[in-house]
This record gives sequence, C-alpha cells and structure tokens, in this order.
Amino acid sequence: MHKIIQPDLDPPFKVGYALYYPPKRVQNFWDSVKKEDRCWVWQRGLNRTGYGQFCVFGSNIYAHRFSYSLHFGPIPDGMVICHKCDNPSCVRPEHLFLGTYSDNTQDAVQKGRWIQSRNFLKENFHRPVLIAA
Repeated sequence: MHKIIQPDLDPPFKVGYALYYPPKRVQNFWDSVKKEDRCWVWQRGLNRTGYGQFCVFGSNIYAHRFSYSLHFGPIPDGMVICHKCDNPSCVRPEHLFLGTYSDNTQDAVQKGRWIQSRNFLKENFHRPVLIAA
C-alpha cells in the first residue's frame, strides 16, 4: 500500500538531495520574519539565548536551521548553522553558514564575542555533597 502524501500536513521529506517543505508551512515561516535592511529577524518565539524557534509536529525547530535547510538543503549530522552577523534571531540565508561546534566557537573568539562565564571555572563550580543524617 502506498502512503498518500498531503503536502500541507506532512513533515518535510527528501526529494533527491533536497528537502520538500509544504508551501503552507513555508509561507507561515516567512510570515513570521521581519526583513530589515541587514538581518531578517524572527518575530515569534525565542529561546532564552535569543534563537528563534517554533513547533512543527510536536518538535521544536530553530528558525535559522529551518531557513538554512530551505535554501541549501539538509543539514548533515553533527553540523551546526552559524551566523555571520552574530544575531541569533536572524534567518537571512546570506548570513548563515554551515560549520562544526568548533568552527562556531572559533568564529565567536575571533570576533571577540566569546564570553566565558565565571560559573564554569573550576574554582567556582561546586558539586552538591550528600551528608548522612
């Protein structure tokens, strides 16, 4: 028996090397973007670090990853989408590039945007200790 694909309801699927996204889903995405001169800013939900996100079929999706895959295809396992503009809510394809976690960290360090929290320094990290009563 063949599966009937309902373009406006089914999740994205591969067609050759590209992903197919239902037109209605893509339109809803772009309706949530404000195209400014420099960055195209996500206008809906943001996580605590400023990245755009939304829910599709019960899963949270980052807006910049969705935008990247719309324009450049699937994101390989283990890769991240980095921002040239350093604006986490930006979804403009020209501002996004594929990299590793290491690439993303090096990019932030080179731009002077890497802030290492004091909370992660060994002397400031305390493990809870259970004491028998």
